[in-house]
Amino acid sequence: MNIIPPPSLFERHSGVYAIRHNNTGRVYVGSAVDFRDRWRRHRQELHKGTHCNRYLQSSWMKHGSEAFTFLILEFVDDPTHLIETEQRWMDHLKSQSHACGFNIAPRAGSTLGLKFSDEAKKHNITRQQGQRSWKALFTDEQVLQIKKQMLAGEGNTAIAKRLGVKVATITAIRVGRSWKHIELPGSPNLRCTWPMIGGNHPRAKLTDEIVKEIKHQVRCGRAAKEIQSDFKISRHVYWSIVSGKCWGHI
Repeated sequence: MNIIPPPSLFERHSGVYAIRHNNTGRVYVGSAVDFRDRWRRHRQELHKGTHCNRYLQSSWMKHGSEAFTFLILEFVDDPTHLIETEQRWMDHLKSQSHACGFNIAPRAGSTLGLKFSDEAKKHNITRQQGQRSWKALFTDEQVLQIKKQMLAGEGNTAIAKRLGVKVATITAIRVGRSWKHIELPGSPNLRCTWPMIGGNHPRAKLTDEIVKEIKHQVRCGRAAKEIQSDFKISRHVYWSIVSGKCWGHI
Protein backbone atom coordinates (compact mmCIF):
# COMPACT_ATOMS: atom_id res chain seq x y z
CA MET A 1 0.00 0.00 0.00
CA ASN A 2 1.35 3.42 -0.93
CA ILE A 3 1.21 6.12 1.75
CA ILE A 4 0.87 9.87 1.26
CA PRO A 5 2.46 11.46 3.22
CA PRO A 6 5.02 9.00 4.72
CA PRO A 7 4.05 7.49 8.13
CA SER A 8 6.81 9.41 9.92
CA LEU A 9 4.98 12.67 9.21
CA PHE A 10 1.59 11.74 10.67
CA GLU A 11 2.52 9.86 13.84
CA ARG A 12 0.22 10.75 16.76
CA HIS A 13 -1.86 13.09 14.56
CA SER A 14 -5.63 12.86 14.28
CA GLY A 15 -7.86 13.57 11.31
CA VAL A 16 -9.62 12.10 8.31
CA TYR A 17 -8.02 9.66 5.86
CA ALA A 18 -8.91 7.70 2.76
CA ILE A 19 -7.86 4.35 1.34
CA ARG A 20 -8.04 4.79 -2.43
CA HIS A 21 -8.04 2.18 -5.15
CA ASN A 22 -5.62 3.64 -7.68
CA ASN A 23 -7.24 2.32 -10.87
CA THR A 24 -10.91 2.99 -10.16
CA GLY A 25 -10.57 5.93 -7.77
CA ARG A 26 -12.98 4.34 -5.27
CA VAL A 27 -12.23 5.36 -1.69
CA TYR A 28 -12.84 4.24 1.85
CA VAL A 29 -13.10 7.26 4.16
CA GLY A 30 -12.44 7.05 7.87
CA SER A 31 -11.24 9.07 10.85
CA ALA A 32 -8.58 8.32 13.44
CA VAL A 33 -7.13 9.73 16.62
CA ASP A 34 -3.74 8.31 15.59
CA PHE A 35 -3.14 7.99 11.84
CA ARG A 36 -0.18 5.67 12.18
CA ASP A 37 -1.97 3.22 14.45
CA ARG A 38 -5.09 3.18 12.27
CA TRP A 39 -3.06 2.63 9.09
CA ARG A 40 -1.25 -0.31 10.76
CA ARG A 41 -4.53 -1.90 11.88
CA HIS A 42 -6.11 -1.54 8.44
CA ARG A 43 -3.09 -3.14 6.80
CA GLN A 44 -2.95 -6.06 9.26
CA GLU A 45 -6.67 -6.85 8.98
CA LEU A 46 -6.67 -6.60 5.19
CA HIS A 47 -3.65 -8.93 4.93
CA LYS A 48 -5.31 -11.43 7.30
CA GLY A 49 -8.65 -11.24 5.49
CA THR A 50 -10.50 -10.11 8.63
CA HIS A 51 -11.35 -6.51 7.74
CA CYS A 52 -14.84 -5.41 8.79
CA ASN A 53 -15.57 -3.80 5.40
CA ARG A 54 -16.34 -6.66 3.03
CA TYR A 55 -16.18 -4.50 -0.10
CA LEU A 56 -12.73 -3.15 0.69
CA GLN A 57 -11.54 -6.61 1.74
CA SER A 58 -12.78 -8.22 -1.47
CA SER A 59 -11.09 -5.60 -3.65
CA TRP A 60 -7.85 -5.91 -1.65
CA MET A 61 -7.75 -9.68 -2.09
CA LYS A 62 -8.48 -9.35 -5.82
CA HIS A 63 -6.06 -6.56 -6.73
CA GLY A 64 -3.39 -6.71 -4.02
CA SER A 65 -1.95 -4.13 -1.64
CA GLU A 66 -0.03 -2.26 -4.34
CA ALA A 67 -3.32 -1.21 -5.94
CA PHE A 68 -4.18 1.00 -2.95
CA THR A 69 -2.93 4.28 -1.45
CA PHE A 70 -3.44 5.58 2.09
CA LEU A 71 -4.15 9.32 1.94
CA ILE A 72 -4.42 11.99 4.60
CA LEU A 73 -7.42 14.16 3.70
CA GLU A 74 -7.38 16.56 6.61
CA PHE A 75 -5.68 16.98 9.99
CA VAL A 76 -8.10 17.64 12.87
CA ASP A 77 -6.57 19.03 16.04
CA ASP A 78 -9.73 18.60 18.15
CA PRO A 79 -10.80 14.90 18.16
CA THR A 80 -14.38 15.92 19.04
CA HIS A 81 -14.72 17.28 15.49
CA LEU A 82 -13.57 14.05 13.81
CA ILE A 83 -17.01 12.66 13.02
CA GLU A 84 -18.41 15.80 11.44
CA THR A 85 -15.22 16.25 9.39
CA GLU A 86 -15.35 12.62 8.29
CA GLN A 87 -18.98 13.04 7.22
CA ARG A 88 -18.11 16.13 5.19
CA TRP A 89 -15.43 14.21 3.29
CA MET A 90 -17.71 11.20 2.80
CA ASP A 91 -20.32 13.45 1.22
CA HIS A 92 -17.73 15.26 -0.87
CA LEU A 93 -16.16 12.07 -2.25
CA LYS A 94 -19.47 10.14 -2.31
CA SER A 95 -17.74 7.23 -0.62
CA GLN A 96 -21.13 5.75 0.41
CA SER A 97 -21.92 5.17 -3.27
CA HIS A 98 -20.84 1.77 -4.56
CA ALA A 99 -19.59 3.36 -7.77
CA CYS A 100 -17.40 5.87 -5.93
CA GLY A 101 -16.44 4.30 -2.63
CA PHE A 102 -16.25 1.38 -0.21
CA ASN A 103 -18.06 2.84 2.82
CA ILE A 104 -21.04 0.72 3.83
CA ALA A 105 -22.71 3.04 6.37
CA PRO A 106 -24.15 6.26 4.93
CA ARG A 107 -23.26 8.25 8.05
CA ALA A 108 -19.91 8.67 9.78
CA GLY A 109 -19.72 7.14 13.22
CA SER A 110 -17.49 5.65 15.86
CA THR A 111 -17.66 2.70 18.25
CA LEU A 112 -15.48 4.57 20.75
CA GLY A 113 -16.93 4.10 24.24
CA LEU A 114 -19.69 1.72 23.16
CA LYS A 115 -20.36 -1.42 25.19
CA PHE A 116 -21.27 -4.55 23.26
CA SER A 117 -23.57 -7.29 24.54
CA ASP A 118 -22.25 -10.83 24.99
CA GLU A 119 -24.19 -11.85 21.89
CA ALA A 120 -22.60 -9.08 19.82
CA LYS A 121 -19.13 -10.02 21.07
CA LYS A 122 -19.74 -13.67 20.13
CA HIS A 123 -20.89 -12.56 16.67
CA ASN A 124 -17.72 -10.53 16.14
CA ILE A 125 -15.56 -13.48 17.15
CA THR A 126 -17.31 -15.94 14.84
CA ARG A 127 -17.71 -13.52 11.92
CA GLN A 128 -14.68 -14.95 10.13
CA GLN A 129 -14.95 -18.52 11.39
CA GLY A 130 -15.63 -21.61 9.33
CA GLN A 131 -16.96 -21.26 5.81
CA ARG A 132 -17.42 -17.49 6.31
CA SER A 133 -13.66 -17.08 6.11
CA TRP A 134 -12.22 -16.28 2.67
CA LYS A 135 -9.50 -18.88 3.41
CA ALA A 136 -11.93 -21.72 4.19
CA LEU A 137 -11.14 -25.05 2.50
CA PHE A 138 -14.35 -26.76 3.63
CA THR A 139 -17.99 -26.00 4.23
CA ASP A 140 -19.57 -26.48 7.66
CA GLU A 141 -21.27 -29.64 6.38
CA GLN A 142 -17.97 -31.11 5.17
CA VAL A 143 -16.31 -30.46 8.53
CA LEU A 144 -19.24 -32.12 10.28
CA GLN A 145 -18.66 -35.23 8.15
CA ILE A 146 -14.91 -35.10 8.87
CA LYS A 147 -15.59 -35.03 12.61
CA LYS A 148 -17.98 -37.97 12.30
CA GLN A 149 -15.24 -39.94 10.51
CA MET A 150 -12.81 -39.03 13.30
CA LEU A 151 -15.33 -40.25 15.87
CA ALA A 152 -15.59 -43.53 13.95
CA GLY A 153 -11.84 -44.01 14.38
CA GLU A 154 -10.40 -42.81 11.09
CA GLY A 155 -6.94 -41.24 11.36
CA ASN A 156 -5.81 -37.78 10.33
CA THR A 157 -3.49 -39.04 7.59
CA ALA A 158 -6.18 -41.14 5.91
CA ILE A 159 -8.70 -38.29 5.94
CA ALA A 160 -6.15 -35.78 4.63
CA LYS A 161 -5.10 -38.11 1.80
CA ARG A 162 -8.69 -38.72 0.72
CA LEU A 163 -9.54 -35.00 0.72
CA GLY A 164 -6.25 -33.89 -0.84
CA VAL A 165 -5.21 -31.54 1.97
CA LYS A 166 -2.32 -31.34 4.42
CA VAL A 167 -2.39 -33.56 7.51
CA ALA A 168 -1.88 -30.41 9.61
CA THR A 169 -5.22 -29.09 8.31
CA ILE A 170 -7.07 -32.16 9.58
CA THR A 171 -5.09 -32.15 12.83
CA ALA A 172 -6.14 -28.54 13.46
CA ILE A 173 -9.79 -29.61 13.15
CA ARG A 174 -9.31 -32.53 15.54
CA VAL A 175 -7.56 -30.58 18.30
CA GLY A 176 -9.86 -27.56 18.00
CA ARG A 177 -7.50 -24.97 16.51
CA SER A 178 -9.97 -24.47 13.67
CA TRP A 179 -13.68 -25.13 13.11
CA LYS A 180 -14.19 -25.58 16.86
CA HIS A 181 -17.68 -24.05 16.51
CA ILE A 182 -18.78 -27.20 14.64
CA GLU A 183 -19.74 -29.65 17.36
CA LEU A 184 -21.13 -33.17 17.44
CA PRO A 185 -23.89 -33.26 20.09
CA GLY A 186 -23.07 -35.67 22.88
CA SER A 187 -19.72 -36.71 21.40
CA PRO A 188 -16.47 -36.87 23.40
CA ASN A 189 -13.46 -34.66 22.77
CA LEU A 190 -12.06 -35.70 19.39
CA ARG A 191 -8.52 -35.17 20.67
CA CYS A 192 -9.13 -38.03 23.09
CA THR A 193 -10.67 -40.38 20.50
CA TRP A 194 -7.47 -40.40 18.44
CA PRO A 195 -4.48 -39.36 20.55
CA MET A 196 -1.55 -37.99 18.54
CA ILE A 197 0.92 -40.66 19.58
CA GLY A 198 2.69 -43.38 17.65
CA GLY A 199 1.37 -44.01 14.16
CA ASN A 200 -1.42 -41.49 14.67
CA HIS A 201 1.03 -38.60 14.84
CA PRO A 202 1.13 -36.69 11.50
CA ARG A 203 4.96 -36.83 11.43
CA ALA A 204 5.32 -40.52 12.35
CA LYS A 205 7.68 -42.49 10.10
CA LEU A 206 6.80 -45.91 11.55
CA THR A 207 3.53 -47.72 12.12
CA ASP A 208 2.43 -49.45 15.34
CA GLU A 209 2.87 -52.86 13.67
CA ILE A 210 6.49 -52.14 12.67
CA VAL A 211 7.36 -50.95 16.18
CA LYS A 212 5.78 -54.07 17.68
CA GLU A 213 7.96 -56.21 15.42
CA ILE A 214 11.08 -54.22 16.36
CA LYS A 215 10.38 -54.70 20.06
CA HIS A 216 9.69 -58.40 19.50
CA GLN A 217 13.07 -58.87 17.79
CA VAL A 218 14.79 -56.96 20.61
CA ARG A 219 13.26 -59.32 23.16
CA CYS A 220 14.43 -62.28 21.08
CA GLY A 221 17.99 -61.03 21.44
CA ARG A 222 18.68 -59.94 17.88
CA ALA A 223 21.60 -57.52 17.40
CA ALA A 224 20.81 -53.81 17.36
CA LYS A 225 22.72 -53.13 14.12
CA GLU A 226 20.82 -55.86 12.28
CA ILE A 227 17.47 -54.44 13.39
CA GLN A 228 18.50 -50.91 12.42
CA SER A 229 19.59 -52.13 9.00
CA ASP A 230 16.48 -54.23 8.29
CA PHE A 231 13.99 -51.53 9.31
CA LYS A 232 16.10 -48.62 7.97
CA ILE A 233 16.06 -46.69 11.22
CA SER A 234 18.83 -44.67 12.82
CA ARG A 235 20.64 -45.58 16.01
CA HIS A 236 18.87 -42.71 17.77
CA VAL A 237 15.41 -43.94 16.74
CA TYR A 238 16.28 -47.50 17.72
CA TRP A 239 17.36 -46.57 21.24
CA SER A 240 14.37 -44.20 21.63
CA ILE A 241 12.08 -47.18 20.96
CA VAL A 242 14.00 -49.58 23.19
CA SER A 243 14.17 -47.11 26.10
CA GLY A 244 10.50 -46.18 25.81
CA LYS A 245 11.24 -42.53 25.10
CA CYS A 246 9.20 -42.93 21.91
CA TRP A 247 6.39 -45.39 21.21
CA GLY A 248 6.14 -46.19 24.92
CA HIS A 249 2.45 -47.09 24.53
CA ILE A 250 3.38 -50.12 22.38
